[in-house]
Amino acid sequence: MRRLTPGLIVFVVLGLAACGAGNQSAIEGKLLDLEGKPVAGMRITASQAQPLKGYEELESVSKSDGTFRITGLFPSSQYTLKPWVGEGYTQTTVRIVSAPQGATAVVPDPILIVPAFCNKRSVPASNPDSAYIDHGNGTVTDTRTGLMWKQCAEGLSDPACRTGRALHFDWADAPAHAEASTFANYTDWRLPSKDELLSLVEECGINPSINTNRFPNTPISYFWSGSPRTGSSDGALYVLFSSGSVGSGNVRTMRNHVRLVRGGQ
Repeated sequence: MRRLTPGLIVFVVLGLAACGAGNQSAIEGKLLDLEGKPVAGMRITASQAQPLKGYEELESVSKSDGTFRITGLFPSSQYTLKPWVGEGYTQTTVRIVSAPQGATAVVPDPILIVPAFCNKRSVPASNPDSAYIDHGNGTVTDTRTGLMWKQCAEGLSDPACRTGRALHFDWADAPAHAEASTFANYTDWRLPSKDELLSLVEECGINPSINTNRFPNTPISYFWSGSPRTGSSDGALYVLFSSGSVGSGNVRTMRNHVRLVRGGQ
């Protein structure tokens, strides 16, 4: 199970479960610490993006098992979830769309409550330099998966990925852009799946949550995957590389960065 780690904003994939909430809706989720233990007794609020009287901000407190349930939400409305962490912890903000009337939106992955300073001297890197072969042409191969990655986000170039400007793409345009690339004389580039993108996440890295020696100057932002959101005709999954979190964006309105991969599948 993937955990939602700290970041600026995360757009979460929602699951729906029936509930008897009348004209309102609810949201459920779970808070865990860095060791995967439940975080109990933490206040968490849901603030409406465009406030309507009586629905502006609702709250709950996590139970002993880390779960929380916020009720009384305005149906199908954008909210921001905020766990009220104490001093010394990184603030996580989760942006969601509440469930339809009478339903419950379930955050599919636990929200991870992390200390503001992650001591990397005592936490081994999940994606060390040694896991990658640097080919010296702007590409690296992950020795664990066999996947070859372009080191720079699309729009950036040079060994430090400092030249140019990181581009944004609609989800519909992103696969075609990837497949048309001939970078490093390869013609089989593609958009990575959600799980392939997640394999790049440095578990104890924040802003960005990636090996910056192998993937320098990575934008602290959203990167499209090629994975559509299950059960949705207008949603696709992305990874937020400020925190390594997975979210869902509207394919018609959202524009994200792109990183190319080849091999696998």
